[in-house]
Amino acid sequence: MSIFQGLNTVSFILLSGNIITLYSLRLGGTSLFVGIITSFQYLSFLFMFVGRQLVDRYGIKPTMGWGWVIRYVLMIPLLASPFVAVNGNSRAALTLIVVGLLGFHIARGVGVIGFNPMVGNLSEGRDRGAFLSRLQIVNQVASVGAGLLMAFLLGSDAPLSRYTLFIAVGIVTGLSASLLIFRLPSPQDEGQGFGEGLRHGVASALRRPSFLRFIVLFFFVAVALGMAVPFSVVYAKRVYGQADNIILLYSVAGNIGAILMGLLSRLLIDRLGAKPLYVFFSAFLAVSVLPMAISPNIAGVGPIIFLTAVFFFLQLGSVGAQNAAQNYFFAIISPSEFLNLGIVYNLFFGIGGAVGSLVGGALLDFFRTLGVTTVVADFRVFYAVIFFLMMLLLLFVARLKNVGHYTVRNAFNIIFSPRDLRAVALLNRLDKSRSVDEEVEVIRALASSHSEVPVEDLLQKLHHPRFYVRQQALRALEDLPADQRVTRALINEIKNHKFTTAYIAARMIGRKGIRQGVRELRRCIDSNDYLLQANAMLALARLGDSESIPAIEHAMQRTRNPLVLIHAATALDELRSEGSIPVLMELLKAKHSPPFLRDELILSIAGILGIADWFYPHYAQFLERGRDGGASLIDYLDEKYLEHSGVAKTEIKRAISFMYRDTESFSKLSVALLVQLSQHRRGPANLVAFIEAAADPELMRFERFCFLVSAILVWSSC
Repeated sequence: MSIFQGLNTVSFILLSGNIITLYSLRLGGTSLFVGIITSFQYLSFLFMFVGRQLVDRYGIKPTMGWGWVIRYVLMIPLLASPFVAVNGNSRAALTLIVVGLLGFHIARGVGVIGFNPMVGNLSEGRDRGAFLSRLQIVNQVASVGAGLLMAFLLGSDAPLSRYTLFIAVGIVTGLSASLLIFRLPSPQDEGQGFGEGLRHGVASALRRPSFLRFIVLFFFVAVALGMAVPFSVVYAKRVYGQADNIILLYSVAGNIGAILMGLLSRLLIDRLGAKPLYVFFSAFLAVSVLPMAISPNIAGVGPIIFLTAVFFFLQLGSVGAQNAAQNYFFAIISPSEFLNLGIVYNLFFGIGGAVGSLVGGALLDFFRTLGVTTVVADFRVFYAVIFFLMMLLLLFVARLKNVGHYTVRNAFNIIFSPRDLRAVALLNRLDKSRSVDEEVEVIRALASSHSEVPVEDLLQKLHHPRFYVRQQALRALEDLPADQRVTRALINEIKNHKFTTAYIAARMIGRKGIRQGVRELRRCIDSNDYLLQANAMLALARLGDSESIPAIEHAMQRTRNPLVLIHAATALDELRSEGSIPVLMELLKAKHSPPFLRDELILSIAGILGIADWFYPHYAQFLERGRDGGASLIDYLDEKYLEHSGVAKTEIKRAISFMYRDTESFSKLSVALLVQLSQHRRGPANLVAFIEAAADPELMRFERFCFLVSAILVWSSC
């Protein structure tokens, strides 16, 4: 299909593109004449009705193939027009152009009936937008090559006979493309939906408000396109006096703009949907004609720079709008309607474009006939009218029915966000991945994008047959914004994927603050999956679920798993559960508790008391250098001690000195000091628990706990 599209584009440019417009102007053709021959390519769609009858008799592919062959055969008489013009009969040469182009486009109209069904058949599935954009890229690349070659061969003042070369090459290239049609696959459901009566099918579609609004609006967009695009060549020649070969180079700039459009559309259209891109390119088209409505008075290289930009952006917007419209058309109809509604689509486009071309040519000639203003002023008014028409149409395009996941506003946010565009590019890479390693690599890159765009695709990866991919997709979602889709998926992971990825989902629910997951997390507190159990308790704490405290305490008393105990202690710390301090102290006394677990329990107790940030550096110094920890507490006491704290500073220092050499004396003195502090209401509210703990020889045999008691004494007296 790509080879056919490339050859067909080259032939079309040589026989019906800007070169024919320039040739006609060279022979003395008026703006109206340009409008008439331009309208032929739009009016050709009227002859699709003939093609529709032939399809029922011969089939889609033969009708399209022979229509293409005949249209190039009918262009053969045009080879004589340069020679007729050289002999001084420009009128006869112009007549040959009219007759040849009319026959060319009539045959094209008969054959084009099969184009939408053939393309629709080759572009089924979610990649349809990328496929159609790829065809546009092929079109424009071929156009660039043909345009550069023509500009080189045409020169600044080529003889009329040189146009014979262009016409001959166009005919040969077109016939070669025509033969390729017969090698393309026929639509698979030909003879089923395609056999439905035209009148019934069209009437049924026009009763659908979404289709009716689209097709009527598409007609007026075609009118604007028919006015804006064909006369850009006339504009460059008459307003800025540019030579033919230079104008062809401007056309090449336009083709490059269309290539950029194709790349952008290929990247975005299947992801964002056709409507946002239709709005975007329609707006781009409106803005692109605004400079021509201004037509600045410039000289030197100014016109070259100006017209290059004008052609670039005009073609980007016009081809982009047509491409997005075609995608939208395919999105709102079923495959069985491709044939019948393809006729309606092309007919409305053809009539609209023809009306635009004829009205545009007549309007420019009318301005010229009046002779009241200059040529520049005429074109300023002409393109100002088109600008305001496009701005009005843009309001209605924005109100079309959505056919994708994104609204216009959200899609525009993505288009103008480098972060989101990078995410879209990564998703396209993900679609093309052919191995697990490739998928994982892209998924990890998506995790760092911090964009909402990949969420839907990553959720789909949660059903991947490979556990590793599912795990990486879930981890990637952890770094991306959450919505209801993510919430449902995470809760589902907890329910159905224990011992695999459920614990990751539990952790994510806590980190993202998803309160809808509280009920399911509570069920996991007693789960046999210790990773899930641990992360569920911590997630509940992060969600502020104080009702789960008794269940967490109960689970701590039943397990010996250090990971679960650490997470449970941290959860009680985050919940500031002072009533849980005795439970944590009991675990400190347990013989199975390793030193690292006791560290976690002590730090959690400090956290519950609200002194974690102050306590941690002193405790770290104590663990690293023993007595230096006590010295650090004494230094703080000397600096911050309050005389009215209820205890003497010397007594606290004496207790700290006992901590290292006389545990029994430290215990007795600490109990006394804690009682005094509690009477003066100094320090943490739950000092009673520490009074009892300081009197417990099983606890006081641990230096770590003794240091915690010393720290509480210092903190409470400062």
